[in-house]
Order: sequence, then structure tokens, then C-alpha cells
Amino acid sequence: MAGVGGFRGVSAAQDVRFSNKSKAAMKKMKFPAELDLPVDRDKVNWTVMKEWVAKRVTELLGIEEEVLISMIHNHLIDQRTGPKEMHVELLPFLEKNTSLFMKELWAMLHSASTNESGVPQQLLDAKQQELRERREREAAIQEQLAVKRAEAEREHAALEARLAAATTTAAAAAGGERRSRFDVPGGVI
Repeated sequence: MAGVGGFRGVSAAQDVRFSNKSKAAMKKMKFPAELDLPVDRDKVNWTVMKEWVAKRVTELLGIEEEVLISMIHNHLIDQRTGPKEMHVELLPFLEKNTSLFMKELWAMLHSASTNESGVPQQLLDAKQQELRERREREAAIQEQLAVKRAEAEREHAALEARLAAATTTAAAAAGGERRSRFDVPGGVI
């Protein structure tokens, strides 16, 4: 005869086909220690982080995957999604790079949430280094320009000296008198 309520068999919770596969995967997986770092998502500058996520995902996959980037951004903004759940959801997309990406991402988010500006310290340091290198390149270019300018001035001075010498030599050869082509020998016509 039928059990309570006239249904026989197992409930959906007891049936393996309807179990939560991500929970089972989370129990079996080993996660990076960085995922345990606390992150206050309200303090993070999401514009900067979205750029970093896009750049890093493109580096890892070799192509710009806008759908994946948007998915990651949505998971990050959603306060209910934890880092381990996000790790499990990114596995099919990033495969072997998932742990590396999540380690870097969560370390960046932790740094951003502890920093006043909401930008990870690593990105601030990288930008500062980039600006320092740019200033050094500009200083080297200015130094090269100064050397070339001094060289051009020396050449200009040498040319002026030769020109002055040539004009004095021509004037001395003309008898000291400066003549015009309009001068007519013997007086004015």
C-alpha cells in the first residue's frame, strides 16, 4: 500500500539526481588560503577592479571573454556569493587557472578593502613604478635633446665663424671697398 499521503519512493532531497552538486564539489575541493581573507565589498573601487579582472582573464584565456568578465563582476558585487562558491562556478571557464586567478583576485580585494581609496596596493605600486619609469625616460630624452641642441649650437657657431672669415677675406680681396653690381666704373651714368 502507499505510504503517508499516497506517495511512494524517495524525496527529492534523498535522490542523488537532485542533490546540490556545487555543495558536494565544495566539500571535496581544497581552496587557496587567500579565500579566507576578509573583504569588505562596500569599500572596493569596482571600476578599477573590473579593469583588472578584464585584463587578467584576457591574459589567462588568451581572448577577451566579455561574458565571463561580466559574470565575475556580478558575483563580486553580489554580497551573498562567497569566494568558495565563486571558485566552484569559475572552474568550467578558467579550468586549471581558477585557483591562481582566485588567489590573486581575493588578495587584491582584501588589499582594496583595507586601503582608503578602495584600490589594491599592488595596483597603486605598479602605477607609481610606471610613472617613475616614464619620468626617467622623459629625463633621458630631455638629456639627449640638450646634447643635440648644444651640438647644433656649436655647429652653428662654427658656420658663422667660417662665414665671417669668408666675408672678411672677400672684402679684403676687393680692395677694402665694397662695391655693388650697379656701380659703374668711372662714375655715375
